[in-house]
Amino acid sequence: MAEEEISEDEFDDGEMHWETKARDRVSKALKHIRFDEVRGVVYVMAGEDHDFNRVEEEFESYDEMVHRLAEIYDEEWYANVSFDGGAAVFGSDSHGAVGDMLSDKGVEDFFERMRAPKEGEELADSKDLIIPTGGLIVETDLEEINDELVKYLAKHPEMMH
Repeated sequence: MAEEEISEDEFDDGEMHWETKARDRVSKALKHIRFDEVRGVVYVMAGEDHDFNRVEEEFESYDEMVHRLAEIYDEEWYANVSFDGGAAVFGSDSHGAVGDMLSDKGVEDFFERMRAPKEGEELADSKDLIIPTGGLIVETDLEEINDELVKYLAKHPEMMH
């Protein structure tokens, strides 16, 4: 393997240009991060469609979000890193980089707060009642009201809205 000379232009604050491009791509996705406390999900702008419209993706867990952002990071990394003999000269640490980028966004804390309670029984989950990106629009289907719900509401009339 021939030693490749690296110019000063490839460094940006101690980073190689492929690191900077990968980090910038994830930063761009996180720029418009939205937390939906009603549905318990997080939205980020993950890219563009074929008409160059921004595509927003929804995440229901921290791990799911890290995995997808790591994919985005790797796409940019391997599109810009040097290759030698068909293999990337430098490997990506996308999960570590994404974890660092999310650490100051409060995403992990958000998902921890949204986690279902350990005790008690839930009658319905907000995700079952609200359509995606519906905000404050609530959908309910009252065709089948079972005996358990009727008994519960009889004991707790303040819960009937």
